[in-house]
Amino acid sequence: MHKIYHFVFKSENGVMLKEIGNSEGIIGDEFIEKYSIIDTIIGEIMKCNMIDDYVKKMKKLPFYYFDILDIGKKEPESLLRIFIYFELEEEFKENVFLKGKYEVVLEGNGVTKVLEETTEIKNMNRFIDELKKFTLSKNVIDMIVNIKMKTSEEEIIEDVKRNIKRVPTKVPCITRTFKNEKML
Repeated sequence: MHKIYHFVFKSENGVMLKEIGNSEGIIGDEFIEKYSIIDTIIGEIMKCNMIDDYVKKMKKLPFYYFDILDIGKKEPESLLRIFIYFELEEEFKENVFLKGKYEVVLEGNGVTKVLEETTEIKNMNRFIDELKKFTLSKNVIDMIVNIKMKTSEEEIIEDVKRNIKRVPTKVPCITRTFKNEKML
């Protein structure tokens, strides 16, 4: 029997790993939202669930991810993912405030690109909204279309390597507080 955890956003520079249950088998991630990108391409935002063994072994843990899927086939196909990772500065402790840094990473067909590293996110919901807008940007849509049009895995990998260079290194990130502003 394994304990299952996920992150709870606590402040701009820290999180807490919260136990959410137990499992003997495969655990799924928590579905947050589905949205349309173009044609048969959709995005899904997922919150990551992790088992205790994984959490204890790893310093860099997935917090959320955006899965960009082609649903125009018999089985949905993941074209690329954008992960928000949290890298712990200290040893894992249950239900304790943990400090570390955030990393946003684009992954597709064996190609990985760090889009942003930061020790501070003031508002996680706003940050996720900004990443969603980023997945709807022209550069990302162009890359998705090119990936979708390729027929062989080698062509896809080469195209991702070529196009990933055009993706901005920094995600348009909001790190200020929104106390006096209208929230979405």
